[in-house]
Amino acid sequence: MNKTNLTILAIITATAFFTGCNYDNFKELHPKSNACDTSNAITYQTDVKSIIDANCVSCHATGGTQPYLDTYQNIVAYSSDRILAALASNAAKPMPPSSPLGQSDIDKIKQWVAGCSPYGPHINTACDTSAAMSFSIDVKPILTANCTNGCHDNNGYGHSMLTCVDIYNNNDTALITTGSGPSHLEYCLINPNTNKLMPLGRPKLSACQIAKIRRWVVEGAHDN
Repeated sequence: MNKTNLTILAIITATAFFTGCNYDNFKELHPKSNACDTSNAITYQTDVKSIIDANCVSCHATGGTQPYLDTYQNIVAYSSDRILAALASNAAKPMPPSSPLGQSDIDKIKQWVAGCSPYGPHINTACDTSAAMSFSIDVKPILTANCTNGCHDNNGYGHSMLTCVDIYNNNDTALITTGSGPSHLEYCLINPNTNKLMPLGRPKLSACQIAKIRRWVVEGAHDN
């Protein structure tokens, strides 16, 4: 191999080496624990939504530029590592391109991700019903896991509970007595007659799951 070829090979090797050292892999550069850090009070509803709405959704709303970041469901479905990598001040092209986020906002989003991206002032996997319940975040996952997969889904034996409209139409949220007593929905979950206790033929819902549904109904059963 002549001297010219050796020089070219050396340049290519050096370029590959330095390029490989400068790749933007946030997950490896900033490893995180699998545990949720619940020591901070950073939530989507209180802190993160306003940052994203003010800086990101003008482009990243549904139907615009992907990833879509205009709802809680969209943002938590997307890779948090990629979001943090794009927002980092030392990123190759920090977002948003017109005016990158300040470090305080970036730190809030980092803390939110470290806390397992809670929606409101409660971690949804814990039995804390002190905060307002959300149908999409708190109630629907319970119904999906226990009620609408084979029975209350328009294809099974019971009336549909796939959406809030279905639940309203079937009077499931009505109170047995005005202003007191369990709703029809809750009564089905606590019915002392085991032959009618729901979900039929499946394990009874936990006290925590029933408490979340109860609070959601009492608050007005909002489609949120």
